[in-house]
Amino acid sequence: MYPRLTKNAIDDEAGGRPAIPDANGSPSGVVPFARIRRGRRAKGGSITAFRHASRLVDLRPDFHHDHPPVSAIVAAALVDTSDKMQELFMDSIELYIAEFIGTMILIVLGNGVVANVLLSQTKGHGAGWVAITAGWGFAVYVGVLTVGEISGAHLNPAVTIGIAAAQAGDFEWSWVPGYITAQMLGAIVGAMIVYLLYKSHYDATDDPEAIRGTFCNTPSIRNLPLNTVCETVATFVLVYAVLRMSDPTVTMADGTSAPVGLGSIGALRVGLVVFAIGLSLGGPTGYAINPARDLGPRIAHAMLPISSKGGSDWGYAAIPVIGPILGGLLAAALYLAF
Repeated sequence: MYPRLTKNAIDDEAGGRPAIPDANGSPSGVVPFARIRRGRRAKGGSITAFRHASRLVDLRPDFHHDHPPVSAIVAAALVDTSDKMQELFMDSIELYIAEFIGTMILIVLGNGVVANVLLSQTKGHGAGWVAITAGWGFAVYVGVLTVGEISGAHLNPAVTIGIAAAQAGDFEWSWVPGYITAQMLGAIVGAMIVYLLYKSHYDATDDPEAIRGTFCNTPSIRNLPLNTVCETVATFVLVYAVLRMSDPTVTMADGTSAPVGLGSIGALRVGLVVFAIGLSLGGPTGYAINPARDLGPRIAHAMLPISSKGGSDWGYAAIPVIGPILGGLLAAALYLAF
Protein backbone atom coordinates (compact mmCIF):
# COMPACT_ATOMS: atom_id res chain seq x y z
CA MET A 1 0.00 0.00 0.00
CA TYR A 2 1.11 3.53 -0.61
CA PRO A 3 1.79 6.01 2.24
CA ARG A 4 -1.29 7.51 3.81
CA LEU A 5 -1.44 11.29 4.03
CA THR A 6 -3.44 13.66 6.14
CA LYS A 7 -3.66 17.41 5.98
CA ASN A 8 -1.29 17.66 8.97
CA ALA A 9 1.23 15.45 7.23
CA ILE A 10 0.90 17.56 4.07
CA ASP A 11 1.40 20.77 6.02
CA ASP A 12 4.54 19.31 7.59
CA GLU A 13 5.87 18.18 4.22
CA ALA A 14 5.09 21.50 2.53
CA GLY A 15 6.80 23.30 5.40
CA GLY A 16 9.95 21.28 5.01
CA ARG A 17 9.35 19.04 8.06
CA PRO A 18 9.02 15.31 7.42
CA ALA A 19 5.82 13.67 8.65
CA ILE A 20 6.47 11.50 11.71
CA PRO A 21 5.21 7.94 11.25
CA ASP A 22 3.24 6.26 14.00
CA ALA A 23 3.54 2.64 15.14
CA ASN A 24 1.76 1.47 12.01
CA GLY A 25 4.21 3.15 9.68
CA SER A 26 1.86 6.00 8.77
CA PRO A 27 2.10 9.67 9.67
CA SER A 28 0.53 10.49 13.01
CA GLY A 29 -3.20 11.04 12.88
CA VAL A 30 -3.59 9.44 9.44
CA VAL A 31 -7.02 8.56 8.17
CA PRO A 32 -6.67 5.61 5.73
CA PHE A 33 -6.72 6.93 2.18
CA ALA A 34 -9.88 6.06 0.27
CA ARG A 35 -10.51 2.93 2.28
CA ILE A 36 -14.03 1.54 2.49
CA ARG A 37 -15.40 -0.53 5.31
CA ARG A 38 -19.08 -1.32 5.77
CA GLY A 39 -19.74 0.59 2.57
CA ARG A 40 -18.34 3.84 3.95
CA ARG A 41 -15.46 5.71 2.33
CA ALA A 42 -12.97 7.62 4.42
CA LYS A 43 -13.49 11.27 3.61
CA GLY A 44 -10.73 13.42 2.24
CA GLY A 45 -8.96 10.83 0.06
CA SER A 46 -8.97 12.26 -3.43
CA ILE A 47 -9.41 15.79 -2.09
CA THR A 48 -6.28 15.38 0.04
CA ALA A 49 -4.27 14.18 -2.95
CA PHE A 50 -5.51 17.13 -5.00
CA ARG A 51 -4.66 19.62 -2.27
CA HIS A 52 -1.26 18.05 -1.80
CA ALA A 53 -0.44 18.42 -5.48
CA SER A 54 -1.92 21.91 -5.60
CA ARG A 55 0.14 23.16 -2.68
CA LEU A 56 3.33 21.88 -4.24
CA VAL A 57 2.54 23.41 -7.62
CA ASP A 58 1.56 26.70 -6.05
CA LEU A 59 4.87 27.14 -4.25
CA ARG A 60 6.57 30.31 -5.46
CA PRO A 61 10.39 30.73 -5.70
CA ASP A 62 11.95 32.65 -2.85
CA PHE A 63 14.99 34.37 -4.30
CA HIS A 64 16.54 34.69 -0.84
CA HIS A 65 16.88 30.90 -0.57
CA ASP A 66 17.76 28.02 -2.83
CA HIS A 67 14.77 26.21 -4.34
CA PRO A 68 14.41 23.40 -6.87
CA PRO A 69 13.17 24.39 -10.34
CA VAL A 70 9.44 24.83 -10.76
CA SER A 71 9.43 22.00 -13.32
CA ALA A 72 10.81 19.61 -10.69
CA ILE A 73 8.12 20.66 -8.23
CA VAL A 74 5.40 20.10 -10.82
CA ALA A 75 6.84 16.70 -11.73
CA ALA A 76 6.93 15.67 -8.07
CA ALA A 77 3.32 16.74 -7.65
CA LEU A 78 2.25 14.75 -10.71
CA VAL A 79 4.04 11.65 -9.46
CA ASP A 80 2.41 12.01 -6.04
CA THR A 81 -1.03 12.41 -7.61
CA SER A 82 -0.37 9.39 -9.85
CA ASP A 83 0.44 7.31 -6.77
CA LYS A 84 -2.82 8.34 -5.17
CA MET A 85 -4.76 7.51 -8.33
CA GLN A 86 -3.13 4.08 -8.46
CA GLU A 87 -4.09 3.43 -4.86
CA LEU A 88 -7.67 4.47 -5.56
CA PHE A 89 -7.74 2.04 -8.49
CA MET A 90 -6.44 -0.84 -6.37
CA ASP A 91 -8.96 -0.07 -3.64
CA SER A 92 -11.77 -0.12 -6.22
CA ILE A 93 -10.62 -3.50 -7.55
CA GLU A 94 -10.74 -4.87 -3.99
CA LEU A 95 -14.34 -3.70 -3.64
CA TYR A 96 -15.41 -5.24 -6.95
CA ILE A 97 -13.77 -8.58 -6.14
CA ALA A 98 -15.58 -8.61 -2.81
CA GLU A 99 -18.93 -7.96 -4.50
CA PHE A 100 -18.21 -10.75 -6.98
CA ILE A 101 -17.40 -13.25 -4.23
CA GLY A 102 -20.30 -12.20 -2.00
CA THR A 103 -22.85 -12.41 -4.82
CA MET A 104 -21.47 -15.77 -5.93
CA ILE A 105 -21.92 -17.13 -2.40
CA LEU A 106 -25.41 -15.65 -2.25
CA ILE A 107 -26.45 -17.47 -5.44
CA VAL A 108 -24.72 -20.74 -4.55
CA LEU A 109 -26.72 -20.96 -1.32
CA GLY A 110 -29.94 -19.30 -2.53
CA ASN A 111 -30.30 -21.13 -5.84
CA GLY A 112 -28.92 -24.18 -4.08
CA VAL A 113 -31.88 -24.40 -1.72
CA VAL A 114 -34.30 -23.99 -4.65
CA ALA A 115 -32.54 -26.80 -6.53
CA ASN A 116 -32.69 -28.96 -3.43
CA VAL A 117 -36.46 -28.46 -3.16
CA LEU A 118 -37.49 -28.58 -6.85
CA LEU A 119 -35.19 -31.10 -8.55
CA SER A 120 -35.91 -34.82 -8.60
CA GLN A 121 -34.39 -37.30 -6.14
CA THR A 122 -32.76 -34.73 -3.85
CA LYS A 123 -32.80 -35.04 -0.05
CA GLY A 124 -34.88 -31.87 0.19
CA HIS A 125 -37.29 -32.57 -2.66
CA GLY A 126 -40.73 -31.16 -1.91
CA ALA A 127 -39.61 -29.40 1.31
CA GLY A 128 -41.78 -26.41 0.37
CA TRP A 129 -41.85 -22.64 0.39
CA VAL A 130 -40.71 -22.10 3.98
CA ALA A 131 -37.50 -24.04 3.30
CA ILE A 132 -36.84 -21.89 0.22
CA THR A 133 -37.46 -18.58 1.99
CA ALA A 134 -35.39 -19.63 5.01
CA GLY A 135 -32.58 -20.79 2.73
CA TRP A 136 -32.56 -17.47 0.88
CA GLY A 137 -32.56 -15.54 4.15
CA PHE A 138 -29.52 -17.46 5.39
CA ALA A 139 -27.88 -17.12 1.96
CA VAL A 140 -28.10 -13.33 2.32
CA TYR A 141 -26.73 -13.57 5.84
CA VAL A 142 -23.67 -15.57 4.74
CA GLY A 143 -23.05 -13.35 1.72
CA VAL A 144 -23.15 -10.18 3.82
CA LEU A 145 -21.06 -11.81 6.55
CA THR A 146 -18.24 -12.74 4.20
CA VAL A 147 -17.65 -9.42 2.43
CA GLY A 148 -19.51 -6.82 4.47
CA GLU A 149 -16.30 -5.48 6.03
CA ILE A 150 -14.76 -4.96 2.59
CA SER A 151 -17.39 -3.61 0.21
CA GLY A 152 -20.49 -3.15 2.36
CA ALA A 153 -21.92 -6.33 0.78
CA HIS A 154 -24.54 -4.82 -1.50
CA LEU A 155 -24.76 -8.04 -3.58
CA ASN A 156 -27.69 -6.48 -5.39
CA PRO A 157 -27.82 -3.73 -8.07
CA ALA A 158 -31.04 -2.38 -6.54
CA VAL A 159 -29.28 -1.92 -3.19
CA THR A 160 -26.26 -0.34 -4.89
CA ILE A 161 -28.41 2.12 -6.84
CA GLY A 162 -30.56 2.85 -3.79
CA ILE A 163 -27.56 3.60 -1.57
CA ALA A 164 -25.97 5.80 -4.23
CA ALA A 165 -29.23 7.70 -4.79
CA ALA A 166 -29.71 8.14 -1.04
CA GLN A 167 -26.16 9.46 -0.68
CA ALA A 168 -25.74 7.08 2.24
CA GLY A 169 -22.34 6.22 3.66
CA ASP A 170 -20.43 8.42 1.19
CA PHE A 171 -20.97 5.81 -1.51
CA GLU A 172 -20.24 7.40 -4.87
CA TRP A 173 -22.03 6.98 -8.20
CA SER A 174 -18.68 6.31 -9.88
CA TRP A 175 -18.56 2.92 -8.15
CA VAL A 176 -22.01 1.83 -9.34
CA PRO A 177 -21.00 0.37 -12.76
CA GLY A 178 -18.18 -1.67 -11.22
CA TYR A 179 -20.38 -2.94 -8.39
CA ILE A 180 -23.17 -4.01 -10.75
CA THR A 181 -20.77 -5.70 -13.18
CA ALA A 182 -19.18 -7.66 -10.34
CA GLN A 183 -22.59 -8.66 -8.99
CA MET A 184 -23.77 -9.88 -12.40
CA LEU A 185 -20.63 -11.94 -12.98
CA GLY A 186 -20.81 -13.38 -9.47
CA ALA A 187 -24.43 -14.38 -10.02
CA ILE A 188 -23.63 -16.14 -13.31
CA VAL A 189 -20.73 -18.06 -11.78
CA GLY A 190 -22.79 -18.95 -8.71
CA ALA A 191 -25.59 -20.39 -10.84
CA MET A 192 -23.08 -22.47 -12.80
CA ILE A 193 -21.67 -23.86 -9.55
CA VAL A 194 -25.15 -24.92 -8.44
CA TYR A 195 -25.65 -26.67 -11.78
CA LEU A 196 -22.34 -28.51 -11.34
CA LEU A 197 -23.22 -29.66 -7.82
CA TYR A 198 -26.73 -30.80 -8.77
CA LYS A 199 -25.95 -32.05 -12.30
CA SER A 200 -27.15 -35.59 -11.63
CA HIS A 201 -30.47 -34.23 -10.37
CA TYR A 202 -30.84 -31.89 -13.34
CA ASP A 203 -30.35 -34.91 -15.58
CA ALA A 204 -33.02 -36.79 -13.60
CA THR A 205 -35.55 -33.92 -13.84
CA ASP A 206 -37.75 -33.65 -16.94
CA ASP A 207 -39.84 -30.63 -15.90
CA PRO A 208 -38.61 -27.51 -17.75
CA GLU A 209 -40.46 -25.17 -15.36
CA ALA A 210 -38.81 -26.74 -12.32
CA ILE A 211 -35.38 -26.58 -13.95
CA ARG A 212 -35.77 -22.91 -14.90
CA GLY A 213 -37.14 -22.17 -11.43
CA THR A 214 -33.80 -23.19 -9.91
CA PHE A 215 -32.14 -20.41 -11.92
CA CYS A 216 -34.56 -17.50 -12.16
CA ASN A 217 -38.07 -16.37 -11.31
CA THR A 218 -41.38 -17.18 -12.96
CA PRO A 219 -44.60 -15.50 -11.77
CA SER A 220 -47.39 -17.64 -10.38
CA ILE A 221 -49.87 -15.72 -12.55
CA ARG A 222 -48.39 -13.78 -15.45
CA ASN A 223 -49.61 -10.20 -15.22
CA LEU A 224 -46.61 -8.07 -16.15
CA PRO A 225 -47.80 -4.71 -14.77
CA LEU A 226 -48.86 -6.26 -11.46
CA ASN A 227 -45.74 -8.44 -11.36
CA THR A 228 -43.66 -5.28 -11.72
CA VAL A 229 -45.54 -3.63 -8.85
CA CYS A 230 -44.94 -6.67 -6.64
CA GLU A 231 -41.20 -6.61 -7.32
CA THR A 232 -41.09 -2.85 -6.77
CA VAL A 233 -42.84 -3.00 -3.39
CA ALA A 234 -40.85 -5.99 -2.15
CA THR A 235 -37.54 -4.36 -3.11
CA PHE A 236 -38.62 -1.05 -1.59
CA VAL A 237 -39.05 -2.85 1.75
CA LEU A 238 -35.59 -4.40 1.47
CA VAL A 239 -33.69 -1.26 0.47
CA TYR A 240 -35.50 1.04 2.89
CA ALA A 241 -34.79 -1.38 5.74
CA VAL A 242 -31.11 -1.48 4.73
CA LEU A 243 -30.91 2.32 4.64
CA ARG A 244 -32.49 2.62 8.08
CA MET A 245 -30.29 0.06 9.82
CA SER A 246 -27.97 1.46 12.47
CA ASP A 247 -25.70 0.10 15.16
CA PRO A 248 -26.47 0.70 18.86
CA THR A 249 -24.52 3.29 20.83
CA VAL A 250 -23.30 3.44 24.42
CA THR A 251 -23.37 6.68 26.41
CA MET A 252 -20.15 7.32 28.31
CA ALA A 253 -19.83 8.92 31.72
CA ASP A 254 -18.89 12.24 30.13
CA GLY A 255 -22.07 12.25 28.07
CA THR A 256 -20.48 11.31 24.75
CA SER A 257 -21.84 8.41 22.70
CA ALA A 258 -19.82 5.64 21.08
CA PRO A 259 -21.11 3.18 18.47
CA VAL A 260 -21.10 -0.51 19.33
CA GLY A 261 -20.55 -2.86 16.41
CA LEU A 262 -22.72 -5.96 16.18
CA GLY A 263 -20.09 -8.08 14.48
CA SER A 264 -21.45 -11.05 12.53
CA ILE A 265 -24.88 -10.59 14.12
CA GLY A 266 -25.24 -7.36 12.15
CA ALA A 267 -25.39 -9.35 8.90
CA LEU A 268 -28.27 -11.41 10.28
CA ARG A 269 -30.54 -8.35 10.21
CA VAL A 270 -30.52 -8.24 6.42
CA GLY A 271 -31.14 -11.98 6.19
CA LEU A 272 -34.18 -11.69 8.44
CA VAL A 273 -35.59 -8.89 6.27
CA VAL A 274 -35.24 -11.08 3.16
CA PHE A 275 -36.81 -14.02 5.02
CA ALA A 276 -39.79 -11.85 5.97
CA ILE A 277 -40.19 -10.54 2.41
CA GLY A 278 -40.16 -14.07 1.03
CA LEU A 279 -42.79 -15.32 3.46
CA SER A 280 -45.11 -12.33 3.01
CA LEU A 281 -44.56 -10.99 -0.52
CA GLY A 282 -42.90 -13.82 -2.41
CA GLY A 283 -46.04 -15.61 -3.57
CA PRO A 284 -46.90 -13.69 -6.78
CA THR A 285 -43.45 -13.50 -8.41
CA GLY A 286 -40.99 -15.50 -6.34
CA TYR A 287 -39.49 -12.24 -5.01
CA ALA A 288 -36.39 -11.68 -7.11
CA ILE A 289 -35.82 -8.27 -5.38
CA ASN A 290 -32.39 -8.33 -7.03
CA PRO A 291 -31.69 -7.84 -10.75
CA ALA A 292 -28.42 -9.78 -10.55
CA ARG A 293 -30.07 -12.67 -8.71
CA ASP A 294 -32.52 -13.18 -11.60
CA LEU A 295 -30.75 -11.98 -14.76
CA GLY A 296 -27.35 -13.53 -14.01
CA PRO A 297 -28.68 -17.07 -13.44
CA ARG A 298 -31.10 -16.63 -16.37
CA ILE A 299 -28.08 -16.03 -18.61
CA ALA A 300 -26.42 -19.12 -17.11
CA HIS A 301 -29.60 -21.12 -17.80
CA ALA A 302 -29.46 -20.08 -21.45
CA MET A 303 -25.76 -20.98 -21.72
CA LEU A 304 -25.62 -24.33 -19.93
CA PRO A 305 -26.27 -27.63 -21.78
CA ILE A 306 -29.09 -28.82 -19.52
CA SER A 307 -31.27 -31.60 -20.84
CA SER A 308 -35.02 -30.88 -20.76
CA LYS A 309 -34.42 -27.28 -19.74
CA GLY A 310 -36.78 -25.56 -22.19
CA GLY A 311 -36.64 -21.82 -22.85
CA SER A 312 -35.25 -19.13 -20.54
CA ASP A 313 -38.48 -17.03 -20.64
CA TRP A 314 -36.83 -13.83 -21.87
CA GLY A 315 -40.27 -12.25 -22.19
CA TYR A 316 -40.36 -11.95 -18.40
CA ALA A 317 -36.66 -11.13 -17.87
CA ALA A 318 -37.14 -7.34 -17.71
CA ILE A 319 -39.60 -7.46 -14.79
CA PRO A 320 -37.12 -8.65 -12.10
CA VAL A 321 -34.75 -5.90 -13.30
CA ILE A 322 -37.08 -2.90 -13.67
CA GLY A 323 -39.18 -3.58 -10.57
CA PRO A 324 -36.27 -3.86 -8.09
CA ILE A 325 -34.51 -0.78 -9.48
CA LEU A 326 -37.72 1.24 -9.11
CA GLY A 327 -38.10 -0.08 -5.57
CA GLY A 328 -34.54 0.92 -4.69
CA LEU A 329 -35.05 4.44 -6.03
CA LEU A 330 -38.34 4.83 -4.14
CA ALA A 331 -36.64 3.73 -0.94
CA ALA A 332 -33.87 6.28 -1.50
CA ALA A 333 -36.43 9.04 -2.14
CA LEU A 334 -38.26 8.28 1.12
CA TYR A 335 -34.98 8.08 3.00
CA LEU A 336 -33.97 11.53 1.76
CA ALA A 337 -37.40 12.98 2.46
CA PHE A 338 -37.47 11.91 6.10
